Amino acid sequence: MGSSPVSEKSPAVPRPKTPTTASAIAWQVAWFFLWLLPNPVLRLSARNLFAENGAFNIDLLLGGAIALFLPAAWSPVLITVAMAVDIVAGIMRTWFFTPQDLIQTVRMLPSLPAERLAGYALLVLAVFGGFGWAAWVVRRRTAPRFRIPAALLFVLMATLFVTVDMISGGRNFSGVRDTQGTFFLARVPEHTLFRKTREIYALRTYSRKGQLIDSASAHLLRNIPSGQRPDIVNVLVESWGTDVTGVIDQKLLSLYQVPAIRARYQIVTGTVPFAGATIYGETRELCNSTIGFGILRSSLPKNLAPCLPQKLKAMGYRTEGVHGYFGGMYARYLWYPRIGFDSVWFERRLHSAGLTDCPGPFPGVCDAQVAQWLGGQLAHTSQPLFIHWMTLNSHLPVPSELSGLNPVSCDFDPLVRDREPLCAWFKLEYQVHSSIARLAARPDIPPTAFAIVGDHAPPFVASDMRNRFADDRVPFLLLIPRQIAGPGPPDLLLAGSHPHPVNARGPRPPSAGKAARHRSGKSAEEETDHAVSGSS
Repeated sequence: MGSSPVSEKSPAVPRPKTPTTASAIAWQVAWFFLWLLPNPVLRLSARNLFAENGAFNIDLLLGGAIALFLPAAWSPVLITVAMAVDIVAGIMRTWFFTPQDLIQTVRMLPSLPAERLAGYALLVLAVFGGFGWAAWVVRRRTAPRFRIPAALLFVLMATLFVTVDMISGGRNFSGVRDTQGTFFLARVPEHTLFRKTREIYALRTYSRKGQLIDSASAHLLRNIPSGQRPDIVNVLVESWGTDVTGVIDQKLLSLYQVPAIRARYQIVTGTVPFAGATIYGETRELCNSTIGFGILRSSLPKNLAPCLPQKLKAMGYRTEGVHGYFGGMYARYLWYPRIGFDSVWFERRLHSAGLTDCPGPFPGVCDAQVAQWLGGQLAHTSQPLFIHWMTLNSHLPVPSELSGLNPVSCDFDPLVRDREPLCAWFKLEYQVHSSIARLAARPDIPPTAFAIVGDHAPPFVASDMRNRFADDRVPFLLLIPRQIAGPGPPDLLLAGSHPHPVNARGPRPPSAGKAARHRSGKSAEEETDHAVSGSS
């Protein structure tokens, strides 16, 4: 008798569990808040960025809507890109960068100290990796039936925020500054990217090979009479901007109104244009050019006139470039010698001379010590000396612990008194200018002409502090030795900012005869062939 076959049941394929309504709503709410959370996180972790004013990044709202209809793998990409664009826009707006400037700066990151690079890498990994992972996990658990309502909510919020800002009259997308102290709902990083790039290019009259630009060094050489060869010190002061009220400038310039300086120097002040980060300030003062990052190329443009160190070197000057940070920043160790510096002094070499570091966002040799050391260089030289000094310690952001190290009061101005970052910055600027004034007043240095000028406006984050400074001009101060200028016109002290370059030439005084290192021949202006005058 045959046995009946036993039928084998195939294993049942497990069906995915359908989330309960409560669970689905919970995950959708989590998705909603996940795309809102980067707003306060970016504000806290990037407090040193002058980001576009606005509480909610529109890119994040629209990204949260779009990601609901794409595979989960796209969610980390969208949230990372939205956050990255926000940060890039803040960097450009804070430090006067164009996209090309930012790319050049990123290329220099490998030259930073390893510990700083490691810190940056950990921060990027924690912020972007954390949000990317969370977006992938939550997106996989969102229920399809809630995606359309959630996406509509994101789009509605974005539309509402932009509309409210525009109706209120505060948000202006035409390109001018945001109204000081105004609160906005919407933040549009692309608006910043487009606007700041356009503004900076317009200010620079930018081209790949650079354009001519006015400079404090050019004004100084115009004031050196024919036949004179004084020592020349060009000081580019980090983050010294033009105060639109003139109050801060008057307070800083008062340091040079002491009898020891007024008796020895004629004083001239004014403003010159700026457009871009520190390297643009250096090429403005050293080459009268907007070439900026173009100076880093392996070969200088053929139509770039010889820079000031090259010209002065040909006149018999010894030329020195000094900066308290390491030479890899902005590749100064490469292009300083290329434009004519006989000797360069960066952090390590200054350490060997006995100088020590000061804390700050860019820890390096203390500016006050550099100024004292420069006095020794000037006092012991036997040939005309040109020194370019790029200061360091007043770089923003200023650590709060540095504010108490300088006892100077901030009570001279309400905003400076009430805003701790502005007060801390002022104290560092005051300290730098005090050290320069002491250097100029030293009785043991030979007749020395000084050009003291800012590189760019201080990159404050808050609008009230940011708007305190002109966004296209920086102040300068010239000290012209009376031994060289002779009995010339009275001191010209012009406080505050000016809409156009100040013609600091004035009537040229007669030569004082055989001053220190007097040589016959053309004036310093004629022999250095100023780019400002349009000569080649």
